Amino acid sequence: MNKSEYFAKPSVGIIILNWNDYDDTSSCLESVQKTNYPNFTVYVVDNGSTDDSLSRLKNEFGWCKFIENETNLGFAGGCNSGITAALSDNCQYVLLLNNDTIVDEDFLQPLVKSAVSRERVAAVSGIIYHPGKSDVWFAGGELYPSLAKVNRITKIQSDSEYSTGWIISALMLIDSEFISEYGLLNDDYFFGSEDQELAHYANENNWSLIVNPNSEIVHKTHSTSGDLNGFQFYHNTYNTIYFGNNHLVGLDRFIFYIYFISHRFLFLMYSVSIWRWDLIRAMFRALMDYYTGTQRSATELL
Repeated sequence: MNKSEYFAKPSVGIIILNWNDYDDTSSCLESVQKTNYPNFTVYVVDNGSTDDSLSRLKNEFGWCKFIENETNLGFAGGCNSGITAALSDNCQYVLLLNNDTIVDEDFLQPLVKSAVSRERVAAVSGIIYHPGKSDVWFAGGELYPSLAKVNRITKIQSDSEYSTGWIISALMLIDSEFISEYGLLNDDYFFGSEDQELAHYANENNWSLIVNPNSEIVHKTHSTSGDLNGFQFYHNTYNTIYFGNNHLVGLDRFIFYIYFISHRFLFLMYSVSIWRWDLIRAMFRALMDYYTGTQRSATELL
């Protein structure tokens, strides 16, 4: 995209997922409403909520577009409903934004600026802070494909935009041209790791991932998953084995299995020592479900 297109302010579709969480989603929308970027549309995707959060949100935030999924499709599947709608409305960029975030009013402009500043930018993120902005929660990431593992960087690398190996989907501005090539998010990942697979594809196919430190938001971390629990560990285990088996071959897959088995064994011993039988059950359920071709949903694990 050239400079003239940038100054025309390309359209951005902001995708915010809601699942039984009026408080977080409404706070996020209130902050987004103050955004000073002039050309965006918010798509609130309700992922099969069973409470009154959807009706309350629709009543209070009529300026948003609402998409209603009949069931909980998971993070990737839910976001795909919003991405599809945004692309149908000819949005040039799609922004994935967690509902448990609060954005600065000027957070969007730097993301767009980085996206249009060079060719083949797959996605852009910013700096994500813990509440109070005293500590950085995300400032980029490292991807280790042979371990099916990512690492959050919590130190800002530069005062200006910089490349990174992985971007978290809590704040991810994606170019529609990249989506046309890559496709929608892989909804085989019910919770987590869809951003890992996207980053792997971008890194392998000459697309850039950028962090612009001038974009800042606050993340009330783990509003959906809570502290480490069976739900979270189940999907971490399932997603890890899925990524390793679908994207690694030869020596990389061998290294992956050595790491995966040793890591899970050590974690198993740790879980036994602290009497966390829920984590042990979650790990064995994930392995069994992967190899039998099934996957448990959110409501079956909470």
